[in-house]
Amino acid sequence: MLKFTSAVAILLIFASFCPTNEVTDAIKHKMFCCACEKGGSTSQDYVVVKVKNLKTGELKDICVTLNLLEAAIWRETGQLKGLDCKEQFKRYFEFSKDSALWNIGYNEYSMQKLTTFQKHLNTDSIVGQIKAGKFQSVNFGKNERYFAHIMFNRGVVTTSGCFGTDVSYFNPALKCDDLH
Repeated sequence: MLKFTSAVAILLIFASFCPTNEVTDAIKHKMFCCACEKGGSTSQDYVVVKVKNLKTGELKDICVTLNLLEAAIWRETGQLKGLDCKEQFKRYFEFSKDSALWNIGYNEYSMQKLTTFQKHLNTDSIVGQIKAGKFQSVNFGKNERYFAHIMFNRGVVTTSGCFGTDVSYFNPALKCDDLH
């Protein structure tokens, strides 16, 4: 029993030092702020936000372009204004109106689909290619938001374009203007 307990303790200690390959919340917040600063471009950056459905109490991460998120806020509050990222460090939003939830595709967005899609990607390889500048555009069709979600969590900016998704590795040392 002592050997088993020791082995479990060693595994837990080792696991606590293993990186998850996700970037920190501070970097995700800076990515969100850069998307906010970019503003109303026709090519919108994807961001991952936490959204709570106030009718059901359900909370989930949603990947959405900033213009759709701003429109959902307008549908919810009736106020049309840009997002101030400094007020949104946790990137957390609450909606009760069906039109606001519909605007961001809340009901259609499935964490199960995200997990299934991620299993089929060699994420480490893709991120490595993006960092090296060898992977700059991709078209995942109906799975574009899921790809963007995975990439956002790994520090990759994905931009919805006319012919697919443009990708670039986020360098937190640069100013937002230098990233677009």
